[in-house]
Amino acid sequence: MSIPRKFCFDFISNPYNKEMIATAYEAVHQLELWQFMKNYNKGFECATEHQFCIIYEKIEELGYNGHSGVSFALTLNEMKKIADYGIEKYKEYYNN
Repeated sequence: MSIPRKFCFDFISNPYNKEMIATAYEAVHQLELWQFMKNYNKGFECATEHQFCIIYEKIEELGYNGHSGVSFALTLNEMKKIADYGIEKYKEYYNN
């Protein structure tokens, strides 16, 4: 599977994490849900908002089918960080 968009997630060494984050990033981007992610202020563990179902479906459409409930919640948390701080700050955060 190719890493989407111009943002290559090569700074993530674990290939499973890289794939989860890259496909979620692309899904949120294609669905234009960055503002939704930025405004979301509840936990992701039991999130029931329809947007999350759409994100999950898009991730699967993009080729990643390995999420458990926990991995999806953790990945959404990473998308929240990108929405809040931007991709460059996220890279700095991830590498520390």
